[in-house]
Amino acid sequence: MDAHSPLIEPPGRRTRPRSPRCLAAVCSLLLSIFASPLHGWAQQPDVALSGERAGPHVTATRIEDPPVVDGRLDEPVWGSAAVIDDFRVPEPVEGDPLPERTEVRILYDETAIYFGFRCFERDPDAVSASVLRRDAIQITDDRIIILLDTFHERRTGYGFEVNPNGARWDSLIEEGGGLNREWDGIWYASARRDAEGWTVEVAIPMKTLNFPEGGTTWGLQLGRAITRLNQLGRWANAAQNVFLFDVAHFGEVNGLHDLEQGIGLDVVPAMAIRQVRNNEEGWVSDEGDPIIDVFYKITPSLTNVLTSNTDFSDAEPDRRIANLTRFSLFFPEQRDFFLQDAGIFN
Repeated sequence: MDAHSPLIEPPGRRTRPRSPRCLAAVCSLLLSIFASPLHGWAQQPDVALSGERAGPHVTATRIEDPPVVDGRLDEPVWGSAAVIDDFRVPEPVEGDPLPERTEVRILYDETAIYFGFRCFERDPDAVSASVLRRDAIQITDDRIIILLDTFHERRTGYGFEVNPNGARWDSLIEEGGGLNREWDGIWYASARRDAEGWTVEVAIPMKTLNFPEGGTTWGLQLGRAITRLNQLGRWANAAQNVFLFDVAHFGEVNGLHDLEQGIGLDVVPAMAIRQVRNNEEGWVSDEGDPIIDVFYKITPSLTNVLTSNTDFSDAEPDRRIANLTRFSLFFPEQRDFFLQDAGIFN
């Protein structure tokens, strides 16, 4: 090893230890370079995030006498509500107004929230509506869409759709934007057509929804699909890269107060009756089993569920599918007992 090796000190020369002040100066320089951007970055997300989430908002009108859900918007109470008419499309040109004018009004009382839609049409005969059955896919029909984030937590919510025939579709919006289409809530809707287009009235009882006590603001997204134009207008966030059911980008409905959710108890009794026939011995036997499902909301976000002899009557027959793969088939669960909070367990 020669004398110039860094591991050996050359003769006549002594290595001076590095001063702590020098190290402190270097660290100070590095911090001065990076601290300001880091500090700005640390503060920026709150501002940017709030700006990104700051969507449209509307104040619901509280009423004493609820409207009749018949599809007509001729009751005087509808005239007292604020009008939502700014619907934008994500494509073909992001942010363009929906070609057909749409007006939405929101009312509420202590027991329900009401939505009134006026969907104008320059050609009323072009309105598309073929679905009549509840929970049928309405993608080929004109329809209105109501999405609610009752906890205003931007994670989960409820979805409701109605077509010009008054056919209803509902679902739960799970975390990540997944939809639990097997959920069936208790709500009411009626639609009518006229010379100006078509109208829809929707009433959603508070007992159907879960929401925190004392909360006055819910997340809200409204939409209208026009099939002949292949366009879906949105009230909040018409960006192309935002999914319609993305709860994080909803607008807000404010002014909700003094709401009654009830005691939170649902009891669903039923009876399963079957007939056994023995043709060889010539006898027939009728048998019955009692069925009961009990749902009790301990808190708005915690539900206790009890079932006895689980009811299969609401479960549709499995579709006949020819499986040519080596993988098993899975069919969606449709029993209420197993659908409760299914998004969490999934």
